[in-house]
Amino acid sequence: MRVLYGILAVMLMAAPLSGCFGIGGSGGLFGEEDEKEPLRLNHIQMEGTHNSYHIEPLVSPTREYVYTHEPLNVQAAELGVRQFEIDVWWDVREGLRVYHNQYDSGTTCPTFENCLSTLLAWSEANDQHHPLMIWIEPKDWPEQAADITTTVELSGILQDIEDEIAEFWPRNRTITPDDVRGEWSSLNEGVLNDGWPLLEE
Repeated sequence: MRVLYGILAVMLMAAPLSGCFGIGGSGGLFGEEDEKEPLRLNHIQMEGTHNSYHIEPLVSPTREYVYTHEPLNVQAAELGVRQFEIDVWWDVREGLRVYHNQYDSGTTCPTFENCLSTLLAWSEANDQHHPLMIWIEPKDWPEQAADITTTVELSGILQDIEDEIAEFWPRNRTITPDDVRGEWSSLNEGVLNDGWPLLEE
């Protein structure tokens, strides 16, 4: 299975699927051969969850926090979820952490590595599944730590996120925005000229 990811945009984990549009069999409605369009990533729809790691806090300051999601692998296996959204914070002591905010910190996978490992294990055990799309939202704020104040810049956390994906997810199972862009100057041009990757890839 392969994974397409873009920081602050999307990380997509695609299984080796193949298929096409059109009527099956040897011919079309009038007996002629059908022209079949290969299935691409943009041809499918997915059921998704927001704050996919979320656990309801013991004391909630707002009704918006009163919900709990199943662990990521359970969502994929039992609920058919194929799109996940993960908030990633940089902690000066513990690196990349996953939670909603400082008032709503309950999570089924406390670190970004935990989230990646959970989804990778499920993917490897179910290697014919439809693509998984992972929305990654980097977070940023000044953090008080002992006697110092650390301000995390998004440019820095983006690189940390990319590095961690590269470390914990096999490259041959990953499709990056640069892969889709190809030799074009922008991702948009790449998609318009070459199209989205085929599912069978």
